[in-house]
Amino acid sequence: MTKKQSITNWDNRLLGLTEYPIQTIFDIGANNGQSTKKLHQLFPNANIYAFEPVDTAFSKLKRFAEGSSKIKAYNLAVGDENTTVKFNKHPYFTLSSSVLKTTDSCA
Repeated sequence: MTKKQSITNWDNRLLGLTEYPIQTIFDIGANNGQSTKKLHQLFPNANIYAFEPVDTAFSKLKRFAEGSSKIKAYNLAVGDENTTVKFNKHPYFTLSSSVLKTTDSCA
């Protein structure tokens, strides 16, 4: 799959949002920045605020964000309360990290 095809496939999943002048995007649980990178390609003029609580994933996200004045990366989780919680980092797959405990079937 070419880069252009990849962007087109993403655009199809965005249901026409690329037709609007999106100026602000919040990427909650940004992980290594996979979605942030694609959203930045699709909406190059938008300010992107990317949040990732897992340190190892955040370090990759931060490196990418430092290359653009439009992307701000934050090493924290986003929720409906202003509190401190224990965050469970999945040992092999950071995308599965959560405030919820890992189940036996997930391990």
